[in-house]
Amino acid sequence: MEVARVFQRLKPYMIERCTTEEMMMKTKAFYAEGIYYIYECTPASGQILKEEADGFLDWLYPSLPEDLCFLRENGSDYLFTEAHEDGCGMRITEQEARDLMKRIPGLMFVLESFPS
Repeated sequence: MEVARVFQRLKPYMIERCTTEEMMMKTKAFYAEGIYYIYECTPASGQILKEEADGFLDWLYPSLPEDLCFLRENGSDYLFTEAHEDGCGMRITEQEARDLMKRIPGLMFVLESFPS
């Protein structure tokens, strides 16, 4: 099974395994029922992610673990996927978006202006 192989490859980087309730207590966000695995984000673990999938929406069970997400140090979402709903996004400020676009050639965000 593909999922088992991915978990095995990422095992050296695992920080913790959480229940739905534990995740909701940590982040104050709603989580679907399941087990959540939190891994250290390193160049080596990132390389595994790149080798396993071509894009964020590929993270869909049963071929891969469902809904890849990157968290900030405080536990809030930074980048999240909802692959089963064909959705993904980033929770960043406009300045963070501008900084990322400067650092990563070809990256483009649509920045929306809202009336004050």
